[in-house]
Amino acid sequence: MSIKISPLHFMVIVGVVGLFCACADSNSSEPSKLQVPISVNENADSIENLALAQVPVQEPVTSYYEKNFRAVETSEVIGNRTLKAHLSDPEIPSKFKEIFISNGDSLRDDALSLALTDSLFSNDEVRQPFYFVLFTRTMWWADAAFLEPLNFAAKKYAMIHTAMLMESLNGEPTLNDADRNHWTEAVAMEIAISSEGVEQEALEELRYVMMENAEPKQHESVQTFIEKVKAYLP
Repeated sequence: MSIKISPLHFMVIVGVVGLFCACADSNSSEPSKLQVPISVNENADSIENLALAQVPVQEPVTSYYEKNFRAVETSEVIGNRTLKAHLSDPEIPSKFKEIFISNGDSLRDDALSLALTDSLFSNDEVRQPFYFVLFTRTMWWADAAFLEPLNFAAKKYAMIHTAMLMESLNGEPTLNDADRNHWTEAVAMEIAISSEGVEQEALEELRYVMMENAEPKQHESVQTFIEKVKAYLP
């Protein structure tokens, strides 16, 4: 038995077959490359890492003390003998030795500051160099209250023992430029307090007295000292 297909049915069948073939071709074609979705957390981490990568790495900040404070080895000479010999000397107060070794951790009471300033003016030629270096190093460690008597003593010493001061500041190998700056700063601070309002007059008096008490060969060093004091004045 033969099946008769009307022209309308034939057109429908052709259309369906064509649609089916088109879909098959579409499915068999090479798929497009799809982007892998990135989660919000992954995206945030990527941004944070990028930001960190763009921030320059900062070097640790080094303090003025760390840059300029000079440690003294026990084998180094202060005056005419080693630091080890000074620290072994029973005539030097044990508290002074403790301050030197501990880098000022034992600076506590006013009586000690007075003892330190008194030792600066010692006539003991063997031990005075140690006292001078200890006094100078104490300027690094003292707080404001402890520093006041040190500043007073520094100015007094500069005016009375100018020649010894110039010799010690410029000839003592355990001291450096930062130590010398501490001396000029201490003298300046004392002038600022004791001669407030007439600082320049006090500075000129200091210049005159130090020039008088210094040896002629030290005049240039005195002038340099005075100029540094002037720079520290308010």
